[in-house]
Amino acid sequence: LWRTLPSTVLDARLFCQHLEKLNGYHFNILDDVYTLFKKLPAALEAFRETRKTSKMINAGIIGGSDMDFFKVYTRAAIAFVEDNWEVMANTNNPSLFNIIFEQYLFTCMASQRGIPIAQSVTHPVSATFLELTHFHRVPQTVHYAHLIGGHKKNALFLEQIILRLRLEFPRY
Repeated sequence: LWRTLPSTVLDARLFCQHLEKLNGYHFNILDDVYTLFKKLPAALEAFRETRKTSKMINAGIIGGSDMDFFKVYTRAAIAFVEDNWEVMANTNNPSLFNIIFEQYLFTCMASQRGIPIAQSVTHPVSATFLELTHFHRVPQTVHYAHLIGGHKKNALFLEQIILRLRLEFPRY
């Protein structure tokens, strides 16, 4: 982040990087959660059948002023992980489930409470997230970049981050 977030975001009760549209990838993970996990937070149970939300937050940036919400949310997320740790640990890719307790649960709980979620990224973001990986344009024309998803294994992006860190923090 190379620029302060706008006050419309910073003053919001809740904010995130952006809202992403749920797709087959997300629904497959949700199907596994609803099938395999033994105990679910009430907010996930409420959305089990209807899947009322068609979007969820991307938690690349997350925040807000509603500390009561964050206290309840973090307790629910931690309990969700603790209650289902064994199931997650015995799957082929346990890291897939982080989008459920980090992002989907947050969205469901905010929706249940009628709390709007402001977005710090207002331009369209595709399912590949390439729009967020323009490290070579920082800070001249891009003020926020996020090494997201499978891009964490992209050698070019990793090299760009190394160069940026060396430029901005040469002492380290």
